[in-house]
Amino acid sequence: MVSTIESVKGLEDIQTRINTLEVQSKSQQERIASLQDTSVRMQEKSSDALATSREAIAMAKGNTQEVNAAITSMNEQMKALRKATINPLGN
Repeated sequence: MVSTIESVKGLEDIQTRINTLEVQSKSQQERIASLQDTSVRMQEKSSDALATSREAIAMAKGNTQEVNAAITSMNEQMKALRKATINPLGN
């Protein structure tokens, strides 16, 4: 009889340990799910940042081309003005 009671107490200890492990396991699973959500959000933000940087690069290239075209045009106008000033008759 005593050994049966001791066996039951041992089973209760094991059940308590199992319950503790189940709680810890559930907590870890929730933490993993939270980390996965955070990872997905970070990936989305980095993807958005990459797209924004590519747009900025494209705009900068376009602006550079416009500035270069304006400079070339001004240089041509300055050459024409110099030529007209130096040789007003065009000879």
